[in-house]
Amino acid sequence: MKAFFSSLTGSYIDYWKRAFALKGRTSRINFWSAFLVDIIISVILFVAFTGLLWRPLTDDTDLGIIAGSSWPLFIWQVINVIPRFTMEVRRVRDAGAKSWVLVLTGAGLINSVMRILYPQTYPAAKLFLGFIRLFPFAYTVAPSFDRKTSYEAGS
Repeated sequence: MKAFFSSLTGSYIDYWKRAFALKGRTSRINFWSAFLVDIIISVILFVAFTGLLWRPLTDDTDLGIIAGSSWPLFIWQVINVIPRFTMEVRRVRDAGAKSWVLVLTGAGLINSVMRILYPQTYPAAKLFLGFIRLFPFAYTVAPSFDRKTSYEAGS
């Protein structure tokens, strides 16, 4: 169990150290470990700042208050846009994707920016960009691509 948490923290520290690095590769375990920690932090921020722990959700709960009180989560998401994008580019490259798939990864970045700037508008564009983003995201579950081994096998 200690090794698991050590792996999670190590992956998350690497996530922030390489926040602006598009070069290199990110392994599948590092990608998903950092992704898991980011989701845990997002859930904690949402629950803590919306008051869902001490204010039960009922029929008369004003959802506008809940949405308005989640500004720390909003800030956290804004801070994570670039590191998440660069990590996904490195992961897609590690999986051996072609160059055009890396271009599609930019759809995820555009989608994130649109969700931040225009949260209530352009649903069709967000849906389209989210669909396009599935192609590079599928590479995040693929095993690492070893170019040397694959070239030797082909010759």
